[in-house]
Amino acid sequence: MIICLALLEFFVHSYRVQTDLTNIRWGLFGMFTSNSIFLASVVLTDQREKLFMGCLLPFPPIIYCFVMFTSIRRMRFVQIPAEFKPYSKLNAYVVVIGMLHILLAIFFLNQSIRWPLECLLLLISSFVFSVDLYLSLTLDTFILVNHPKEDDESIQKYIDRQEQLRLSYEFLAKMNVYPN
Repeated sequence: MIICLALLEFFVHSYRVQTDLTNIRWGLFGMFTSNSIFLASVVLTDQREKLFMGCLLPFPPIIYCFVMFTSIRRMRFVQIPAEFKPYSKLNAYVVVIGMLHILLAIFFLNQSIRWPLECLLLLISSFVFSVDLYLSLTLDTFILVNHPKEDDESIQKYIDRQEQLRLSYEFLAKMNVYPN
């Protein structure tokens, strides 16, 4: 676990500038694979009680892949153009992936008697990962957007806003708009 966290910290610090979708693709692929392993281990746990510890195996990889997928501590993040967003309109690949996941839901709900809610939640997350993975594999154009500069700037804006509110409160108090 400590090695996984050390690798995670190294990865976060080494990939601060995002220039393409490679790490997003690998992160989504890893999250989809870890989610599938987790779903299989939940169904197999229903078959054999000894496999319960197998449910815990996908957690470190899914955390690592989630950090690869997201733009945590990066200088830029990827924004998909509006015409390519998968859920903004009815896309054929979303419908096909949705139908496959409905068939998988029927299969897994017939197999798993004790864990139906967990199986459904894992299938929903698998659907989202699948659609995003397909989109990232077929997407040719994307926009790189710079993150806001530093947290200190947003803190300074908050302090300035509080100062403006205090000054306006004092001004209204001098005008006797409301009693003290």
